[in-house]
Amino acid sequence: MPRFIKILTLSLAGVVGVVALAFAALVFIIDPNIFRDDIERLAEAQGVNLALEGDLSWQLFPDIQLVTGAASLNLHDSEQSTFMHLDAARLSVALMPLLRKEVIVQGIGLDGVVLNLSVDQEGVGNWTKIVDAEKNAAPKDAPAEPEQGGEDVKPLQLAIASLRLNGAEIHYRDAATGQDVVLRNVNLRGDNVQLSGQPIPVALDAGFAMEGNGQQLSGELGLAAQIGLNEALNHFSFNDVKLDVAVKQRSEQASLDATIAVIAAAEVDTAETLQWSLGKLELKDGQLSYADKAGMRAEVSSLTLSGGVSPGGEAAPISLRGDLLYKAPDQQELKGRMALDTTLQLGASFDTVAAKGTRLVASLNGQDVTLSGDVAAQLAPLAYEGAVAVTPFDLRKMAQALSLTLPEMAGPGTLSIVGLEATIKGNDQKLSVPSLRGKLDNSTFTGKAELDFSGKTAHTLELAIDRLNADHYLPPVEQTSAQSTAPAAPVEPAADELPIPRELLNTLNADAKLTIGELVIKKMPMKNLLLQASAKQGLTSIAPLKAQLYDGNFVLDAQLDSRGEAAKMSAKALAKQIPIGRILEDVADNRQLAGLSDVDLQLKTSGATVSAVKKNLNGLIELNAQQLRLNNMNIERAFCQLVMRLQQETFNPADWPAFSELRDTKTRITITDGLARIQQLNSGVSKLALTGEGKVDLTQESFDVVLGATLKQADQQGVGCAIRNEKLLDREIPIRCKADFNGVSATSCLPDFRVIEDIAKDKAKAKVQEKAREAIDKKIGGENSEAAKELFNKFFKK
Repeated sequence: MPRFIKILTLSLAGVVGVVALAFAALVFIIDPNIFRDDIERLAEAQGVNLALEGDLSWQLFPDIQLVTGAASLNLHDSEQSTFMHLDAARLSVALMPLLRKEVIVQGIGLDGVVLNLSVDQEGVGNWTKIVDAEKNAAPKDAPAEPEQGGEDVKPLQLAIASLRLNGAEIHYRDAATGQDVVLRNVNLRGDNVQLSGQPIPVALDAGFAMEGNGQQLSGELGLAAQIGLNEALNHFSFNDVKLDVAVKQRSEQASLDATIAVIAAAEVDTAETLQWSLGKLELKDGQLSYADKAGMRAEVSSLTLSGGVSPGGEAAPISLRGDLLYKAPDQQELKGRMALDTTLQLGASFDTVAAKGTRLVASLNGQDVTLSGDVAAQLAPLAYEGAVAVTPFDLRKMAQALSLTLPEMAGPGTLSIVGLEATIKGNDQKLSVPSLRGKLDNSTFTGKAELDFSGKTAHTLELAIDRLNADHYLPPVEQTSAQSTAPAAPVEPAADELPIPRELLNTLNADAKLTIGELVIKKMPMKNLLLQASAKQGLTSIAPLKAQLYDGNFVLDAQLDSRGEAAKMSAKALAKQIPIGRILEDVADNRQLAGLSDVDLQLKTSGATVSAVKKNLNGLIELNAQQLRLNNMNIERAFCQLVMRLQQETFNPADWPAFSELRDTKTRITITDGLARIQQLNSGVSKLALTGEGKVDLTQESFDVVLGATLKQADQQGVGCAIRNEKLLDREIPIRCKADFNGVSATSCLPDFRVIEDIAKDKAKAKVQEKAREAIDKKIGGENSEAAKELFNKFFKK
């Protein structure tokens, strides 16, 4: 047994000695510098100059390696700095091929690599010179140049089992933009690098920095993955990908910090067309922070993403979550959270995309908004369709959470319920909304719409609302003192000089229809409102606008021709049994009139500005009312006041009611060049017959009307005062009613006391005539007296 051990020990020592001698012989037999010229010629064929600054040598431990010192790579005809420089390179080679004087590289190690990439002012990169050299290289079947000296050496073969890149730097400079990018401390590790499709463990870590346009960007990245490559280099697989990135951006105005961790798996195929799939994508605990010098800060934290995308494959679910924070000086802090879930499907050529079951929930300071729906689109040619819905939410509270100020509105709780559902369909020529349904507080609306971007057909809109109180969405009405008699402020001149938007009107091509079951506007209740409008080539029309107003009905037709320099407008309206008093009370808070009336209106005007339209207004308004009441005015009182003064009797103004009841009133108002005049007024109050004329200034909110009150002989018992002077019967007594709309009182209608003087003159004239007749009878008598009286009467009338 001891002898056996001894023999075995000596045998092993012999083998080790032989192997050692073989290694030593290799160092002396195969000089690695015989490959120096081949390597430099190979680089020359690629359009670069390779300078090996030291001799090639062997390293026997820990494995057989071909080692070189520093080396530089320069581009032909380049005045720039060195394209690439390295401190050392190591090539691990296989032992057995070395015995046949063949070098098969099993590993590559590069230390201290510095790579300089640059783009000149014309946008040409320096690396393109290498590509150009490859295009101009000799054909593959060209005869190889004979070796000069040395023994025949077989071609270099690469089978890389290990790849190491240590401490590398990559510089990128763009002369046109001034951008400068640097990758520092780049470390790359790869094992079992082969083109068999088998997984290749790869790890990369690096720092990076970028400068340009007054900004600085820096960061760190780390990557680990299993990468598979095929022999044709047209199929790549990436598995167990783990990417960590940290980024910092600084400028004079703001700073940005972000960190992200990604786990992914992907496939890329370029054999025929680019095809890829991202089978797995996970983003964990992403952080993003932005701050500026003004004190504003925005943060996204706990950002997570999971899912995948496979163009041309099955739809894949995607889920996104994140927390939000926003701070700014003098503003409310905003905190929120976002959650997105969808199922995404892409076409193989990215020409189609579909998102189904999409649900986006945004929570901001405790207020939630939810958007959901399905959307599908085709990119070439463009076509899309889908359905979207916004779950009803409190818009006012959401605005408060976002520190947004909404317009002040008169109604309580406005915009507290806002929701929408719609289907959409369209292409690059047209957008259609076949179905639209929404909620606005107590109102529900439905409709459809279509927008034609080609201009061939009209835009259309149909909207139906069940009920709407428009007053709730108008600004609050300022409360004014009941005793105030000041007229309303006139329209500002600047507003009057606003131009009619002719250019916009001339480009419109649209049809619209609006129906509202119940509408309140300016306190006026309407039912069954219908509005149909159209606009085409500068011709805009409303035909009709009709509704039930209180218990009456009205219909309006209007046209606007904006083709000329001065727009032309016309309108006609007909209303039956309209409560004029209630309209004035609701619209203008004016309670001076009550009663029902029929209204017939026809108006025309023209102009390029609002003031011109007012100035050129012409038309006719006819009112026909069976019963009207004038509040704070008593026409009979004014008539009796004159009677009492003429009869020299005491008049007590306090014994009269504060209104006048008018019957069978017919009024004709003409508007000429913007001025409205009462051309004809016929009415009755008590037993008085009224006629009148005057003007009503709607701009100044005032009126000035002269009424003629006539009392017939048979009706003298029907007035509120005793008529003992027959000169007041069958005679038109002028009564002037003048006041501002807000200043009507018992003294707004007063008689014209000059009538008393006229009656006195008539009485004196009658006495003269009577005395003259008596004198003629006494002096002349008989038949001649009658002839003399007739002659006297003719003379007296002159």
